[in-house]
Parts: sequence; C-alpha cells; structure tokens
Amino acid sequence: MVDTISWFRHLIDKGYAPRLDQQSKMANSELLAAGKGAMTVAGSYAISSYTGPKLQRQFAFAPMPVGPAGRKSAVNGLSDAVWAGSKHKEEAWKWVKFLASADCQDLVAKRAVVFPALKSATEKALAAHRSKGEDVHVFTDAVAAKDGTFLLPITEHGTEIDPIVQDAIQSAILGQASPEDALKGANDKVNALFR
Repeated sequence: MVDTISWFRHLIDKGYAPRLDQQSKMANSELLAAGKGAMTVAGSYAISSYTGPKLQRQFAFAPMPVGPAGRKSAVNGLSDAVWAGSKHKEEAWKWVKFLASADCQDLVAKRAVVFPALKSATEKALAAHRSKGEDVHVFTDAVAAKDGTFLLPITEHGTEIDPIVQDAIQSAILGQASPEDALKGANDKVNALFR
C-alpha cells in the first residue's frame, strides 16, 4: 500500500496528475468529456459515461497498469437483500429471486448498462456492447485473468475504517505526511478498533 500511494504521489510530483487539493469537484468522466483530462481509472459500471452517440469525444478502455504483484482489480459486486423488519418479506424474497434469475440477468445484459452477475449473461452483455461498436473486453479480460480479481474485505467497523484510511491516504498524497507514516498511523487506529 505504501508503494501504491507513493506511486500516486509521484504522478502528482511529476506533473502527470493534478494536485489532490486542486482537483475539480466535477466527476472525472465530465472532465474527460470536456477535454480537460487525458485519462482516468474507471470500473465497468461507468462504461456508459464514456460511450454513446451524445459524446463529442471518443474514448477507449485500456487495462490497468501492471504493478509488482501483477494486474489486480477489486470486484465491486452488489447484492440484493431483504430487510429483516420488512412487512412484505415474502414479496421481497420473490423480487430478490427474480433479480438473481437468468431472466433478469439477461435483461440487464441486453441493455448493456452493467455486466450481469451470471457468466452466461455477461457474454450476452459483451455481444450487446459489440453490436453498438463498443470495445469493452478489457473488463471481462480482467475477470478471466488468473488471480486478476479479488473481493473487497468484509469486516466489522467498516464504516469507522473507511474515513481513517481515506484521511491517511489523502494526507500522504497531499504531502502532509509520508506514505509510511500516514499508513502506519491508520493501521494503528484500525487495529485499536478491534481491541
């Protein structure tokens, strides 16, 4: 993590990326569409931000850089759940079952908005993108690569950990602390939550 944050800070120090405190409040997709940026990191959920006939610029998707441990990407999957206190648990359960079904996943694939959860539907989504002239295979290539993806950790104290880590990363990238000191401090605070 220290190496990764140091690398991001290096991009700013070399002038390849804007300083964190000088970045626009606009979304990266809007900056690129306005011609104010050259590239950004985006997940497959953002494909429609960079494709379509309304855009005045054409964008292409490329694989992420290869780091010391290879090319890795977190799976940003979603899940459907029924609230335990719902007054309509049976109806909610039917809806959740439909969302997970091949019928629903094929509907998602046909519209090529996001990649569905089922492999069979993912192939259909890829075909739907190709039919619109959109080359999005880098996202499915990442999934197909051996050890190319990983699940985000699920932990207790997640809502407390997020700001601790975000503040540490921000202080390191802004140059207010070294990546080593910022992340060690964050690690100590996170560990203290479990004592």
